[in-house]
Amino acid sequence: MRVATLAVLALAACNSGGGYSPPETTPAPALPTKSAERAPPPRGPAEFKTDAPQRLDRFAALPLSSEEKYRETIIPLKDRLVPVRVKPADLRQPALYGFNVVLDGSNRSFIVDGDEQLGYRLFVDLDGDGDLQDERPRHFVADNGLPTVVLEPDPAERGSEPGTAPAPVIVFELRAPRPKDSTPFSVWKSDQTLRRGAAKLEDREYAFALLGDSGVYGRDYQVVVFDVDGDGHLDLTEDPLSPERYTLRERYVHLGGRGYELGVASDGATLTLTPLAEERPPRPDVRPGFPAPPLRLPDLTGRARELAEFRGKWVVLDFWAPWCQPCVRAAPELTRAQRELGPRGLEIVGVHDGELDEAARNFVHDHAMSWSQLIDADKAAQSLYRVDALPAYVLIDPVGTIVARESAWSSVRAVLDERLPSQPRG
Repeated sequence: MRVATLAVLALAACNSGGGYSPPETTPAPALPTKSAERAPPPRGPAEFKTDAPQRLDRFAALPLSSEEKYRETIIPLKDRLVPVRVKPADLRQPALYGFNVVLDGSNRSFIVDGDEQLGYRLFVDLDGDGDLQDERPRHFVADNGLPTVVLEPDPAERGSEPGTAPAPVIVFELRAPRPKDSTPFSVWKSDQTLRRGAAKLEDREYAFALLGDSGVYGRDYQVVVFDVDGDGHLDLTEDPLSPERYTLRERYVHLGGRGYELGVASDGATLTLTPLAEERPPRPDVRPGFPAPPLRLPDLTGRARELAEFRGKWVVLDFWAPWCQPCVRAAPELTRAQRELGPRGLEIVGVHDGELDEAARNFVHDHAMSWSQLIDADKAAQSLYRVDALPAYVLIDPVGTIVARESAWSSVRAVLDERLPSQPRG
């Protein structure tokens, strides 16, 4: 299942003690040379074209459940997807329901029915109206040992305007259930595409790649990769902490010591880099071992809070949302951890995804989340800490250094049990 950013704990100064300090000297002034002069920045936006899209052979598991569980799961997602309103008339049982098929910016649902004897069928709400009775079934056919559907929806099937570009190929596979699945199989989807290009800036050319899904490249969670180190290779791994990877939500990139604002055409045909009128500091490194960057957000009452308030404690930044099912499952464990480890120096700081609403308030109340909750209305904190999926946990030690980043609470709890003092703080 996929997915779409506070001054913090300051790192203790390394030279605050009584170490040796070399005597001050006055260096001779450097002679200016022509080669040392910096080329003037571009005066306005520069647009760079990309090559034709290439499909990436990457698959992601889709949520899949019984109809009853599906209806329960989508309650907090009602504004984020199109639910199934009408089922196919000849639906076979057992039938399983899912979502996260995104077309034309709309999250659409699907149904898989059948069995090994009769074969499996896929119904996708291609036109986004919630009526799957008017969708023709696609039959899974064995491909490399896996039941597969290759879907190539045209604009007419999607209910799109005439002239709309065709959606890219979407590949669905039936695989064995994962350990946490309660279904007889799992459904995996591949719809990621890549478009390559090169950006000529001053005296250097930067290779880049745009990563899109369902034929779209310009959403805030989507990614641009630059060959920052000039080694001739783009880091196309899915590591959100890669120094070559930028989400559009971050808005800015530093290349050649200069800052640019990012812009990507919806279809990925062009990348636009606009020089900043005023320089911004480069984005901080948020990998374990580096200082946690400053963070400032309002809490549930609207009061501005800073992470620096928790200096001297072990802090867990808990990035969550009420519609995130793993967040729901982890909430009781976080409540227990704060109760048990709070006396030993733990402070959980919740970072809610999006505007404060009734669903968020109810979630905090229902799960007795008594710790500080901060509201990340414009996802600035997510951008700063390079969070690309929920839940996300960032563990920070008492001097402000990031110790761990995890997506599973059990991994965070293991580190806390090992690192926190065994006795309550005096």
